[in-house]
Amino acid sequence: MPRDRRTTASACRWDRAFALPGAGTVVTAPSGAATAAEGDRLTILPSGLEARVRGIEVHDRAAPRATPGRRTALALVGPAHEQVTRGDVVVSVKAGARAARWT
Repeated sequence: MPRDRRTTASACRWDRAFALPGAGTVVTAPSGAATAAEGDRLTILPSGLEARVRGIEVHDRAAPRATPGRRTALALVGPAHEQVTRGDVVVSVKAGARAARWT
């Protein structure tokens, strides 16, 4: 997804969210222009929930970082999978705080 000009941070709109035993909440999507690394703190919009990246898989293989243009799954610590819905946007915590001012 292109960078949001209001937040100047990468954002990604997720198309699936589900629970996976041992991993917790998992969200998947083509990463577009977004990047993420294990340990990153993220904000889920529009709910404002915060999450931490527990693990990353790119094309079904463990990876230390999600990079643009690859099908990506993030295992998140924090929200339950029912709290993350199709079309939610995941951004860095700082970007989420700035974006909230615009909503």
